[in-house]
Amino acid sequence: MPSGSDPVGGQFSNLAGGCTDFANTGTWSALSVAPVSGNFHGTFVSSTGNGTIEVNKRKLEEYFPRSYLQSLAKQPLVQTGYEENVDVRIRVHGGGVSGQAAAVRHGIARALCDVDPALRPELKRRGMLTRDARVKERRKAGLKKARKRPQFSKR
Repeated sequence: MPSGSDPVGGQFSNLAGGCTDFANTGTWSALSVAPVSGNFHGTFVSSTGNGTIEVNKRKLEEYFPRSYLQSLAKQPLVQTGYEENVDVRIRVHGGGVSGQAAAVRHGIARALCDVDPALRPELKRRGMLTRDARVKERRKAGLKKARKRPQFSKR
């Protein structure tokens, strides 16, 4: 692949307002781009590497200071044994810290399925490929928000 080219033929250039920082030199094995419960993620998994994980151009330990969130994000790599073999670069935005960690986990799992399709049944069984389907409830007519009613006046 030529240096600076988009690995999926232009599809990724629209992510998060033209995120082209993933299309650097190197051989990328997998790309996953998906919205997960309000948190949009784009994930690259490099075929060769030493196990570094970058989230929004920062180390995983810097971006997720709590150890629980770090272990949640690394879970697909640990379960499949790829934690020391690949480099992962992720762009995620939206939602809160915990939701972003879950989106990172989902994105890494999807990218690993692209790298090795034999991993799909194991990742699916552990629930790492299931998208969080919760979305904001729509506002109804006559209400202020989805369920909040106007104040009742007796007289």
